[in-house]
Amino acid sequence: MAEPEAIKNYEQKFEEVYASKIKPKLAALEKERIRASRMCSACIIIVLPVVFGAILFALMGINDDYAFILFCLVFLAIIIAVKIYNSVNKKYRCKIKSHLLPFVLSVFGDFRIDSGAASMPLNIIQKYGLFPAARAKVDDDHISGTYEGISVNITETRLTHSEGSKNNRRTVVDFYGLVIKLKQAKKYSGVTVVASSMSSCSKGLEKVELEDAEFNQIFDVYTNDQVEARYLLTTALMERMKVVCTNSGVRRISCIFINDICYLFLDYKDTDASSSLQCQRYDTEFVFFEVGGIFQPLDNKDAMKAPIMQLSHIFDIIQCLKLSQNIGL
Repeated sequence: MAEPEAIKNYEQKFEEVYASKIKPKLAALEKERIRASRMCSACIIIVLPVVFGAILFALMGINDDYAFILFCLVFLAIIIAVKIYNSVNKKYRCKIKSHLLPFVLSVFGDFRIDSGAASMPLNIIQKYGLFPAARAKVDDDHISGTYEGISVNITETRLTHSEGSKNNRRTVVDFYGLVIKLKQAKKYSGVTVVASSMSSCSKGLEKVELEDAEFNQIFDVYTNDQVEARYLLTTALMERMKVVCTNSGVRRISCIFINDICYLFLDYKDTDASSSLQCQRYDTEFVFFEVGGIFQPLDNKDAMKAPIMQLSHIFDIIQCLKLSQNIGL
């Protein structure tokens, strides 16, 4: 979907920014990365012998009272090590992002890290029938800027709920991806929701049956204004949404049109987005807009280019759907 020439221009700008702004900061940050990685490695090195030792004692057979004490000590050691590991890793990620990501984002103009929450609150998402099972919401990065004259806010979001009980309790991911808020000049009087496989809808919204049978199979549409919904969902927009679902690597997409805002939900859960968008896990549950991992030297220029590819991908989707147009869609 991406235009090779556009990506080439972004990469050329990145080379200039890297040489003048990023590279001079790497030496000091690399020392911090090494210190942090040693602390994380120490957590692993300490825990492994404790676990293996406990297994050995268990195989040799020990008194039940001692076995219980040993189990508690091993469990406590693992909990402490995991907490230290996660704390060090998170602190490092936040630091290198605050120091380096703004320079990477400057390739696109005025895009920046936004400290304020940009996506919809969980209760509002549920109100309009999206991901009704979700009970918890965690946001990571908030990025904002202007694309083709409209305000854009991008938030990396994970929605989850728990299933089972006691020892069988597990966390289920309902949505993992990007929530994109687009502020447009056209103000809508009603609410229109377009979603893949909606399992519920809010009270006051009624289902819309459109002429495109294929579109109706992929998406559910609910609105409180049938006329406005049909105005928004033109034949051309429906075709573009089908193309994005097929060709962009997105598992499913959803939209909410309300007032002068379009909320676009791009769900990458259970897709190959990690490879297609050049995301890397970096020992964290979030993969977008990372500029390096705690065990990866900071002089890896390709890792810092990942956010460029990811934002280019997002702009491609906005462009494909023509959501940057103020009216007409």
